[in-house]
Amino acid sequence: PARIEAVRAALPELPDEKRARFEAKLGLSAYEAGVLTATRTLSEFFEATAAACGQPRAAANWIIRDLLRVLRESEREIEETALRPAMLAALIGLVESGRLTARSAGELLPLLVAEG
Repeated sequence: PARIEAVRAALPELPDEKRARFEAKLGLSAYEAGVLTATRTLSEFFEATAAACGQPRAAANWIIRDLLRVLRESEREIEETALRPAMLAALIGLVESGRLTARSAGELLPLLVAEG
């Protein structure tokens, strides 16, 4: 039994478990959690962004609404971008603090994706 628990602890979190955790602990909807756990890379990007900005709801909204649209339009995968979670977190922080409008931030996002 102890060995089984040790093996389980060493395994990465499964997508269904991560989806449930996003819903239960972060307050995301089933839809949001499903989108954010579609790939391991996307879920890791979301978690890093949410941790960096301290606002999981805002991070989820920006990633689902804006980042995924920019990625589709530029025909890129998240792994192929110059954007890093800390950059998106900083952008979210500027919008949340009122130093930047959501519209201006949305216009900056394609540049951040392309060039960092």
